[in-house]
Amino acid sequence: MKIPKTPQAKKRLSLLKDCQNTYGENDKSSRTSIRWRKSWVNRTYRRDVNQSLGEATEDLDRLTDRAKTIKRHSWQKCSDMPLGEKLLHDKTREIRNLLSEAAAIDSKFLDKLAQYLCDRDLKSGHVAIIIRRIRAVALDRHSATLDLTWEDLTLLEDFKIS
Repeated sequence: MKIPKTPQAKKRLSLLKDCQNTYGENDKSSRTSIRWRKSWVNRTYRRDVNQSLGEATEDLDRLTDRAKTIKRHSWQKCSDMPLGEKLLHDKTREIRNLLSEAAAIDSKFLDKLAQYLCDRDLKSGHVAIIIRRIRAVALDRHSATLDLTWEDLTLLEDFKIS
């Protein structure tokens, strides 16, 4: 007999298993593009082999050696991203942009944020890590990454609202 799942367990499994196309292309066109790309790789390989062989009258060993030296174009379908990971990535990017803008406008913003996080009874080491990451992002938007957990993001979002 199947064990019933709670709605929270169903949601957790959904975020882990369901995937979303993150290739940057419309998902409907990806279906046709994947088929087209696979057939393109095969067609170009066959054409290259046929052209290298041509109407040669050489011996069979030399022809097979020449055919083996031809490389097939490499192409591989990139996998889709799990929905939970995609949502975390999108939320991180949104928070990152808002924090960078706020830090650029108000020079005391990061100090206020650190005080807010300390008031939430977080460990001081954890607050220091979060603030250090946010300072790095605020100084150089393109090279620094902001790797945070859902809990960190909700705290930062709460601060943004208040």
